[in-house]
Formats: sequence, C-alpha cells, structure tokens
Amino acid sequence: MDAVAQDNEIRAGEKQEQQVEAAPAGVDEAEGDEDFEEAKEEPEGYVPPADEDTTSIMSIVPNDHDRIKGLYRRYKDPTDTPHQRQLLALQLLRELAVHCAAEEAVLYPAVAEAVEQHMSEHAVDEHDSLKLFSADLEGMTFGDQAYEDKMHQLMETFLEHIHEEEHVMLPALRDELEEAQLRDLGRRFEAAKQHMPTRAHPDVKHTSHVDDATVLRDAAKDAAQFNGTPPAIGSPSTEVLREEQ
Repeated sequence: MDAVAQDNEIRAGEKQEQQVEAAPAGVDEAEGDEDFEEAKEEPEGYVPPADEDTTSIMSIVPNDHDRIKGLYRRYKDPTDTPHQRQLLALQLLRELAVHCAAEEAVLYPAVAEAVEQHMSEHAVDEHDSLKLFSADLEGMTFGDQAYEDKMHQLMETFLEHIHEEEHVMLPALRDELEEAQLRDLGRRFEAAKQHMPTRAHPDVKHTSHVDDATVLRDAAKDAAQFNGTPPAIGSPSTEVLREEQ
C-alpha cells in the first residue's frame, strides 16, 4: 500500500471513530450517490493527523464539510418519511449558509492575507453558485423532481468546492501560519457561526455582511418551518429528527 492510499485509509478510519454525523441505522455508508463515493477516494491533499487539535481551523472546517455530507446521506435514505427528509434538507441548507458565511468572515480573509488574494476571491465566487442553488431550493416545492435535481446539483458543486478547500487552501494556510494562529482562527470561526444568517442571500457578495435584521428574519423562518425551536447548528441528524423519532 502506497503512502497516499494509507493516508486515505487512516482518514477513513478516523472519520468513522470521530464522526460528526453518524450514519443512521439501516443505512449502508457504502451506498449513496457516486459523487460521495468518489469524494471518499480523493487521493491527495491535507489529511488531519490523529492528534490534530480539534479547536484548530484545520479540523473545524473539514468537520463542517463532513456534517453537511452526512445530512445529505441521511436525506437520501429511502426509509425516512417525506417529512423527515424535508427537515433534513432544511437543516442542510441552514448548515451550509452558516458555514459559508463564517468562511467569508474568518477563513477567506486569513487566506487572502497569508496565502493569496486570488485564492480567497475564487472561493467567494464558488460560494455565489452555492447560494444561488440554495435560494432556488427555498422557493421550490419539496418532493418534486425539480427539487431533487437542484439538491443534487447543489451537492455536486459543494463537493467540488470543498475538494479545493481541503486539498489546496487549507494545506497552503497551514504552511504559512503557526499552530496558535490556526487555533485562533478556529475560535473566531466558531464564534462567527453564532451570529450568521441561516439562509442563502445571493444578492449579498459576502454573506457575513448581512445585517442583524435579516439574521432575525431568517431565525423566524426557521422557527416556523421546524414548528418551534430549530435544531442548533452543528446538530446530528438524530437531533434534527428528535420530534419524529
């Protein structure tokens, strides 16, 4: 086994042990969209060591990515009810919106300063596509084939985007910053997520610039869709479906 293959095997094992988003009972992790199978086999890039500081931006960003992918895998589970799948889709869009906004507020400025301005600008441009797809989904009827197709398109774009982040951007950032700086970015990233909009706003170039009134309106919409208090950002699918179990 070559070093690259061994690294991927190690990372897969660590993810199973430290999963942010566990697979639901009865769902085979090997099943699902081919895109996700390909994503698991990506041969290059940053592989977090087993002792990676969980408070570092190097751990937090990939963990967010894994959580969103986990929500999509559960969303594709045919044994869930349509209402359960709708709640999972809503939470996926909320997680994605908050994650993108936090990246624009914390990660990308750090990349622009320490690595390369163009890399940061390119990532923001890719977010524009994710926001457009997310906004489209918010205006579509859940369960229609058009909705399913748009969700698939969103996730394909997301996978391409995070491949660049995990395999180019984060390794480049690690080369330029000290561990203490990476931990500080992680702290600021998590703090930023507490105040970010939970909806896509494609009309705003940097979602982190959305005003407080818009954030409150997003929260009100979330409460209405989840019939009360929505799951916290970062919740596993079991928490998203807590009232459906």
